[in-house]
Amino acid sequence: MKIEGVQDHYFPDPEKCDTVDCGVCGAQMIVERNLTGPTSYIMSISGSERRHDSFHCPHYYEFWHMQVKKLFQLARETPSPSLKKLYEEDIREFCRLKNTQIGNS
Repeated sequence: MKIEGVQDHYFPDPEKCDTVDCGVCGAQMIVERNLTGPTSYIMSISGSERRHDSFHCPHYYEFWHMQVKKLFQLARETPSPSLKKLYEEDIREFCRLKNTQIGNS
């Protein structure tokens, strides 16, 4: 399942999703169910907790995955349509080489 705005981690309410695809590379994310704890920086510093599931990409710590994530960021932020097109071509190539599908942009 692709969720709009999901990058390489996601913390929905328990049992909201069966599976989630990484928004960076398209791989099916690994899930841990029914956890209790903070799901954001603000919750962490305020001592808040909530029940949630935790999805994360199995490629999260791989260098190529970090590069693709950075290219997505650059493509979103550039005012240049030609640079955006180049970034998107690089993203497709990285994902092709790693046998994954392109995630959400």
